[in-house]
Amino acid sequence: MMQLLLLTLSMAVLSAGLDCSRPFNNVGERCIFIDPWETGTMSQIRDVCKVYGGDLIWFDSDTDCDFYRDLLTHIHENSLNEKDYWMGVTDEGHNEVWKYLKNNQLVRDGPPYWDAGFPTSSTTMNCAILAVKRGYYWEEVECTAIHSAICRKT
Repeated sequence: MMQLLLLTLSMAVLSAGLDCSRPFNNVGERCIFIDPWETGTMSQIRDVCKVYGGDLIWFDSDTDCDFYRDLLTHIHENSLNEKDYWMGVTDEGHNEVWKYLKNNQLVRDGPPYWDAGFPTSSTTMNCAILAVKRGYYWEEVECTAIHSAICRKT
């Protein structure tokens, strides 16, 4: 009886943890908000995400490929695949050491996220986007460029 109670409580906690209320959608068991018409610099879009209780999108590990696949599927199935989207990834202040803004976790160079030849050792392109022209592999760009919003609920 005690085991059943613990299992029931565990399931309730897990299901209660994923509240993807508008404007967020459940994408790969994460709450994601994508707005191709909301554009701005990385800093501006990060502020937009924070207004909605999120942050620029991040991955939980270097091998979070299932979520990456689910995200790309969602983008394509919902006709959101005509814009570049900001990632919460930068090497600003620590050139060539890419980290997620949300948790300061190191980001691995190369596959499975970065397109071939990226990231480079540029000192002016310090922020990352999901680049439409690269099939939504990551590309580094200047942080002051204008791109669209993709947020993950915190």
